[in-house]
Amino acid sequence: MLTMRTRRNISLVLFIGLLLVSAVVWSMSTQADVMRDGVYAGTAKGFGGDLVVDVAISGGKISDVKVRPHQETPFVAESAIEELTASIVQSQSINVQAVSGATVTSQALLTAVEQALQKAQGKYEDGVYAGSAQGFGGDLIVDVTISDGKISDVTVRPHQETPFVADAAIEELTATIVQTQSAHVEVVSGATYTSMALIEAVENALTGTGVVEEPAEEEETVTSTAFEINVGDGTHRGSAQGFGGELVLDVTVSGGKITEIVIVENSETPFIANSALETLPSAIIEAQGPVDAVSGATVTSKAVLAAVEDAVN
Repeated sequence: MLTMRTRRNISLVLFIGLLLVSAVVWSMSTQADVMRDGVYAGTAKGFGGDLVVDVAISGGKISDVKVRPHQETPFVAESAIEELTASIVQSQSINVQAVSGATVTSQALLTAVEQALQKAQGKYEDGVYAGSAQGFGGDLIVDVTISDGKISDVTVRPHQETPFVADAAIEELTATIVQTQSAHVEVVSGATYTSMALIEAVENALTGTGVVEEPAEEEETVTSTAFEINVGDGTHRGSAQGFGGELVLDVTVSGGKITEIVIVENSETPFIANSALETLPSAIIEAQGPVDAVSGATVTSKAVLAAVEDAVN
């Protein structure tokens, strides 16, 4: 028969064993829970240039690995990529063998996936990450600064959002994101589109490649070619699609030349479009043809020019 002391020792051993098992189970579940569901991008230098991957996390596990269009060697890289991505999903790990004959591509893919998985765990290397999303006035681009592994700053690049409405929302949201260390914040009332775009852009900065290439600004240059006037003397109506809807104007032609332009109807954004609507008619009359777009009101400017051309044709 077991003594009381022996029973206590056995109970103690069993208790310690239970703790160890619980710790292992907890550790495994914590590792899985660490990866937040979503799609995360990673980049690494391959044989032909940057190799970018998108890693999908579902239920805390790697559910898919896709490689974006790349410049790796055809016939060699494709089979290696197909084999490696399948192995990573199957093993739930990047600890897989590089494919013989495609070592550089293999290492680049594994490094890129590792970077994506770090993002899924909320771990970022210090630096500035860019992201973009569609706002009310066009693309809204943000730069998110990571310092000591934390969000230290969120800056919005020059944008076309509505002044006075968007500025206050941007100031409030960027401060809140830094304070909470998360893009999961409430939108600002009265600036829903801008708020949602900013939040999405920050998310994209933290989950995407961190690089946004801004399209080169189209330079509107004055051309010496005058409008081709195919109407007789009189007042003629023209229209074109502006930023806020259809823009309608009347063009008066006398002696084969444009003598007056009157904006009849528009739904353009106040404060932004006013300068274009006020200055363009006289400039067009003076040039008798296309003129430079007004800075900050490019869409409205193009609509005015298109409507004038519509009226005289």
